[in-house]
Amino acid sequence: MVHMGGAALPPLSRAAIEIATRHRNVTIIGSAIPENAVLEAIEQVGAGRVCFGSDTPFFMMHVRLAMYRALVLGGNILRVLGFYRSEGR
Repeated sequence: MVHMGGAALPPLSRAAIEIATRHRNVTIIGSAIPENAVLEAIEQVGAGRVCFGSDTPFFMMHVRLAMYRALVLGGNILRVLGFYRSEGR
């Protein structure tokens, strides 16, 4: 679920997290979403179901990447798409 359901006003992140908690096949991509909502998603559905999203060029990718590294970053999107990250790469 890109943008955690949509980067809108009012925010849809709570609804997206609720849907993801009910449906294990939903993975959240937090592009253009505030860090507190991404952190809430990690706490509610687990780090394995939250993927990096930069929303470049609207956000600076290096800043968003640093935020995700601070919260969680892994091969989640590779797993969702059926690819697997090799160790050491």
